[in-house]
This record gives sequence, C-alpha cells and structure tokens, in this order.
Amino acid sequence: MTEFIPQRQIEETAKQFLLEHHPDGSIPIPIEEIVEIKLGIKVIPAPGLLRYGIDAFLTHDFKEIYIDEMQYFELENRARFTFAHELGHYCLHRKYFEEAVFSSVKEWAEFVLTDIRRDPLETQANMFASYVLLPTSNLGVEYENAKAELAKHESFSSGKLPGDQILAPYLAKPISRKFKVSEECAALRIKNWLNSNR
Repeated sequence: MTEFIPQRQIEETAKQFLLEHHPDGSIPIPIEEIVEIKLGIKVIPAPGLLRYGIDAFLTHDFKEIYIDEMQYFELENRARFTFAHELGHYCLHRKYFEEAVFSSVKEWAEFVLTDIRRDPLETQANMFASYVLLPTSNLGVEYENAKAELAKHESFSSGKLPGDQILAPYLAKPISRKFKVSEECAALRIKNWLNSNR
C-alpha cells in the first residue's frame, strides 16, 4: 500500500529541500542546477521517452534522471517541472524506488503504466514540484505584485479589483513567467494556494 502523505507535509518537505539546496530563495528556482550540481544526479536526454507515456524517470540508485530528449531541448518550462517532479520521488519515495530495478526503459514504462500504487506517488510528486518551483513565500509576494500591476490598467480606474478567485486566472500568465513554469501550472498552484492560505 502506498503511504498517504498529507499536502502540508509535502509542502514542508519541499520547503526544507529548498532551504538546504537553494537557501538564497531567489526565483526562478535553478532546478537543473540543483539536480546536477547540488545533488550530483546525471541528466540523460533520451529520444522517444514520451512514446512510452512518460516524461522522465529517476533510476533506482538515484544517480540518473532520464528525460525525454525533445522535452529537454525544446520545452524548457515543462522540463523544469519534470525535474522537480522527479525530485519529489527522490525526497518522498526512496524506498519504493530502491525496489524498482529494471533492465530497460520498456520494462520501466510497463511498470509505471500498470502499477496502481503509482497513482498517489505521481500526485504527491506533482504537489512537491509545484511547492518547489513556486514556493509559498515567493508566490505570495509575486501574486501581490501582479495584482498591483493589474490595478494600474485603465479597466480598474475606480481602484477596485475583483476578488482573488476571479483574478487568479488572469494573474497566472505573469506569475508563470516569473517562476518559469507553464501558465497551467501557475494557475493550479495559485488556486490551491488561495484555497489553503487565504
């Protein structure tokens, strides 16, 4: 049975991870530098991984991340999220990965796509990635900055902005640029942050 990890615990793990590996807290988070330099994990672009239905995978010895070659070279924001996602497995699911030994990408893909225990792990790794790439303290600051910029628009000459739930989708784009993530990732993170922190 896959261990249930509460969202607050995942956020705290991400926060501690950043304190250890990126203490200055500057954004965007230098995720690939953390992977390769701070953790010494070798990044290996692999052609055609996406055809197996996976973006990347972390080897069971935690020494390599194989990432789809096209994603790595052409889709920077998606690759950044993929690295953070794999670090979620690195931090949250070590025991599970130590047991997952395979001799080929095909065997790995079959395991990933058929083992129902993987679903919660993937959700947890996605949560971890969003907390690492859009840390709560930075997100709050950038959200208020984006609101202040939007308030300067002529549409809001009266000085009154709509509520946060209405504004959030409009602020996802400028925030995504600040953190170097996709607009979709920023929108989901903002929505979750507003629901849990306001």
